[in-house]
Amino acid sequence: MNTKLTLALLVIALSVNQIVLAQKVRSSNYSNGNVNTGEYNRRTRQSGFFTMIYPNGDIYKGDWEMRKPQGKGVYRFATGERYEGYWEKGKFAGKGTFYYVNGDIYEGDWVMGKQQGKGIYRYAMGGRYEGNWEDGKMVGEGTFYYANGDVLSAEFTDGDNQTGRGTFTFAKGGTYVGDVMNGMPEGEGTRVWPNGATYTGQWKEGMMSGHGEYTFANGARYVGAWQEGKFHGEGTYTDSEGHVTNAIYEKGKAVKELGTK
Repeated sequence: MNTKLTLALLVIALSVNQIVLAQKVRSSNYSNGNVNTGEYNRRTRQSGFFTMIYPNGDIYKGDWEMRKPQGKGVYRFATGERYEGYWEKGKFAGKGTFYYVNGDIYEGDWVMGKQQGKGIYRYAMGGRYEGNWEDGKMVGEGTFYYANGDVLSAEFTDGDNQTGRGTFTFAKGGTYVGDVMNGMPEGEGTRVWPNGATYTGQWKEGMMSGHGEYTFANGARYVGAWQEGKFHGEGTYTDSEGHVTNAIYEKGKAVKELGTK
C-alpha cells in the first residue's frame, strides 16, 4: 500500500477515535441513587448535555461539567417547583427564572444559588416587586406594584417584609412619604389626601398613632396625640376661623376642655 495513503488512513482513524472519545451517549447509575443519561467527554469526565434523575424525584436537564450543572439547564423539583436558566458549579448563577409551587415567579439575577442583583418577583395573587436583591432578599432600591393599584417605591432594609423608607402613591389618589413596615406607614411620615388634607407625624400599622399634626382641607388644624387614626390624648384644635381649643380627647371626641383662645 502507498505510504502516503496509509498515513492518511491512520490520521482519519485517529480523528474518528477522538470524536468517539470526546462525545458519546451513555447512561449511568450511581451508588447514591442518581441516574444520568447524555453526552460526555471522557477527558473532562462527564461534560456535555445531560439528564440527571435524583433519588428524591428531582430532575435536571441541561449542560454539565465535572459532575455538576454548568451552563444552561432546567431543574425540576419533585415538590413542583422549577428553575430555568444558567448555572455555575452546580448552583443557580447569572440570569434565571424560578417558578414556585404556589404560583409565584422570580425572574432575574442569581449568584451562588441566591437572588442577587436585579430581579422581578411576581405574586400569584397579583402584584409584583421590581428592584434590587441581596443574598436572596429584597434589599436596596425597589418598587412594589400592588394588585389594588397602589405603588410603593423605597429603599428597603427588609423588602421581604416591605420595610424601609420611601413613597406610597395610592390608586385612589394622594401620597405618603416616610417610614414603612410590612407594607404600611410605620414610624415618621407625611400623608397627603386628594382633597388637600395633610398629616405629618407618627404612624403605627398604617394609622396615625403617636404625635402629629393634621391640617384639614378647609384650613382647620389639630396638633397633638393620636391613636388608631383618631384624636386621643391631649391636643390643640384650631378651626378655620382661628379659634383655638386645647382639650383631652378620647377616640376622636373632646372629653375635657383645658382652655380656649
